[in-house]
Amino acid sequence: MATLADTALFSKKFLILAVCGLLAILAIIILIGFGKSIKNSLFPPKPPPATVAFGKIPKLDLSEGVRASGLQFSLETVSGELPSLPDKLKVFENEEEESSFGALDAVKKKVVSLGFNDPPQLEGGNLVSFFSKDRSGLAKSLKINVSSNNLEYRVNFETDQALVSKKPPEVKEAIEQAESFLGNFNLNKSEFPKEIARTKLYRIEGINLVEVPSVSSSNLIEVVFTRAEIDGTPVMSPRISMPPITVLVSGNGIVSADVHKQNISFHKFSTYPLKSVRAAFDDLTAGKGYLNKDFNGKIFSIREVAIAYLETKTYQKYLQPVYIFKSDSGLIAYIEAVDGAWIFD
Repeated sequence: MATLADTALFSKKFLILAVCGLLAILAIIILIGFGKSIKNSLFPPKPPPATVAFGKIPKLDLSEGVRASGLQFSLETVSGELPSLPDKLKVFENEEEESSFGALDAVKKKVVSLGFNDPPQLEGGNLVSFFSKDRSGLAKSLKINVSSNNLEYRVNFETDQALVSKKPPEVKEAIEQAESFLGNFNLNKSEFPKEIARTKLYRIEGINLVEVPSVSSSNLIEVVFTRAEIDGTPVMSPRISMPPITVLVSGNGIVSADVHKQNISFHKFSTYPLKSVRAAFDDLTAGKGYLNKDFNGKIFSIREVAIAYLETKTYQKYLQPVYIFKSDSGLIAYIEAVDGAWIFD
């Protein structure tokens, strides 16, 4: 019969063996993980292929930019070489501008607060125009796409002496007013956050707007809303002078607004292979690219190469990436990025 001492000794040996077994299993798990890590660093797994779920997609229309022809491109990056960039990226579907039932009635209700009480003029398609004039004779108009909420709002502020003599609000308040105005037309604040809004100060001189350095010498503040990055990739407009959303704010409120953006279906996307950076550079030097502003020089110095999405004013079925070649003073050249094998004219 086993004594109490024998039982205690057996229990002690079992405990030691169990601990040793657990330590051995833990060591094996660590060694396997370490081995996989070494294997992946020496022989990294191939990334999943592009899904190309939309099939071939239409060629990206770049015509809203400035044609980059007759230029000599000089590669002057930090390394002196073209960078290594991702070989595929998401392409998103843009919502079509199809009017839904009751869209016009919804817009009519929204614009009453802006002083538009008369029935709109039908411009064709989804476009309608509203007109109004207050007791002082100050005229204003609103042209809006009832499907996309893209719009052009104007107050005839050039003839309003009270506006000319009044100072605008502080910049922060101007941004708040602009955001509030756009909220009437369902602005998505996460897509166009006020934190990255840009501003310019203007003084009215006759029918011209002259940029000035301080609020104290200005009559108007221009607020420019740009789209937030998509999965870490910036979004650009074809021209610096054509941002998706601009609002002019005066001491008497909003006097002008332009909204020309795409309604992106972020849940409808597919990855597409990109042409190589070298192929994009060759297309650029062959005169196939576009610029984001006028350039009178002959030599375009490339300081940096990256990828961005291009959001145009004109509707395009897909939001596509472009290679961007950055120069000085905000000058950018760009070229389509999706591999030509997946593009049709």
